[in-house]
Amino acid sequence: FPWRPVPTISGCRVIGIDPITAAARIGDPWTADGRFLQAIKRTATDYGCSVLLVTHPTKTAAFADLTALAGAACYQRFAQTILWLEHHEAKVSRIKTACGTTEMEHNKTLYILKARNGKGGGFKLAYDFDAESLTLHEVGLIMGKKKD
Repeated sequence: FPWRPVPTISGCRVIGIDPITAAARIGDPWTADGRFLQAIKRTATDYGCSVLLVTHPTKTAAFADLTALAGAACYQRFAQTILWLEHHEAKVSRIKTACGTTEMEHNKTLYILKARNGKGGGFKLAYDFDAESLTLHEVGLIMGKKKD
């Protein structure tokens, strides 16, 4: 398999690959992706770093779901954490704050689809992206609809 750590990654804390679906595969995708992940795991262990793999939704994805990620199923199975950032027009959601819940506007939603080593799986967070400053501001935890 052609994935080999290069000397320049020594000392790096995070290695990012965006998008993972652009990585060249040798052989069948369902076996090549598994070998690739095992090689990345060895690299992360050997160098004491984290690896951030970025993928995108499949063309037919209608909503945030583990099965809607592009790439082989091994990415969903072996990942420690899976986050899905959704861009949308500004909308109002019920947000949990330190003082209770309130209605707040946001233009991004971050879905925590998987959180193997901590709380949060299934939660949604509201964010507001400011295009002028290119910054993302956390609004808070999105709560379900208020029951009457």
